[in-house]
Amino acid sequence: MVSINKNKMIEIPQYLLSGIVTVVTAAFIAWGTVSIIETKVCRNEEDIERLRVEKVSRDEFNIILNRFDEIEKKIDEINKSK
Repeated sequence: MVSINKNKMIEIPQYLLSGIVTVVTAAFIAWGTVSIIETKVCRNEEDIERLRVEKVSRDEFNIILNRFDEIEKKIDEINKSK
C-alpha cells in the first residue's frame, strides 16, 4: 500500500507577509487621519456658520463706533474743563 500524504498548507514568504502587514497598517493610519481631518473640517464649518449669524452689520458697527467717539469727546471736554 502506498499512501501519498499531501498537506494542503499555504506557505507565505516572510517578505510578502511583512508587505501585507505594512499595507494594512498604512491603510488603518490613513483612515484614522482622514477621519480626524473630516471632524475638524465639520467643526470649522459649524463655527463659521455660527460666526456669520452673530456678525453685526457694518451700519450697526458704525453707529456704535460714532456713539463711542461722541462719548469720548464729551469725556475729553469734561477733563479739560477741570
